[in-house]
Amino acid sequence: MKRPRLELLTFAALAALLLAMAGCPAPPIRPTPAASGTGPLRILAANHPLQYFAGRIAGTAAVVTQPAPAGEDPADWHPLPAQIRTFIHECQKADLMLLNTPGYSRWLDWGSWAEARMVHTTGTFTDHLLRLEEPSQAGTHRHGNGTAHGHGEWAGTVWLDPQLALRQAQATAAALARLRPTQAAEFDANLRGLENDLQALHRDWTQLLQGHEELPLLASHPVYQYFQKRYRLNLRSVHWEPDQMPDEAQWAELEALRQKHPARLMLWEGTPLPAVGERLREMGIAVVVVSPGFAAPQKGDHLDLMRRNVAAMRAALSEP
Repeated sequence: MKRPRLELLTFAALAALLLAMAGCPAPPIRPTPAASGTGPLRILAANHPLQYFAGRIAGTAAVVTQPAPAGEDPADWHPLPAQIRTFIHECQKADLMLLNTPGYSRWLDWGSWAEARMVHTTGTFTDHLLRLEEPSQAGTHRHGNGTAHGHGEWAGTVWLDPQLALRQAQATAAALARLRPTQAAEFDANLRGLENDLQALHRDWTQLLQGHEELPLLASHPVYQYFQKRYRLNLRSVHWEPDQMPDEAQWAELEALRQKHPARLMLWEGTPLPAVGERLREMGIAVVVVSPGFAAPQKGDHLDLMRRNVAAMRAALSEP
């Protein structure tokens, strides 16, 4: 399998870029030499999955970054007021801005952006986007010690459906080919390799989950909407965080939910606190880490992480 070849930024350049992702009204972004020349394109991606797709497709033709620092939710991150000028300046250098679902990136609200540079990777399948209709999903919440926030009206983890992830990748490849038509064949070949990997991931999930459509499942967080729809899962979500102990009211809500939805498996974005895992086990609920992959994994790449998700679910389903 061909691995992505992302150009590494210098520390100074990376620091500047991390200061550069939302702001007050900005002047129009004009073409830069990289767009029509031979130097690497500068691409800003809304999250790590889009960064990974762009890296696989562009190869050495682009420097691909995403703005949120490590540990930050890329859907919620925005720069501090003192960072806005640097942000605008850096964004003016970008050849492409790869966006996710509408309202996904809070930093977009801080500036005005040239539409010609924006790639709406879900724009060709808006009829497949899912609204956040339940109050627990659309309301505000916290990640760790972060501030309370929401994620707009659309579910954002599109890439957890490999078929929709492929369409995001296709939109990315098309945008790259428009900027660098002389390298269109290279981008297309790289896209074919990524397509093969995503289709293999889809086959793995299909084979694993086939016959389990009626199995009651829980999720610690409402982030699996597209995954649930693609594989027709009987999934119900609460709103817990891996690094927090739920209060007694939340435990009581879970008990009440299980009276109607007797799940024995609970999907988590990350490994919960040991005390949480132990209490769930006492209730007869096993923890299954199925990471959405908002940020770069500590080990391997995005596709490796998705494969580890499959392996974790396979192990959980094989338990008596």
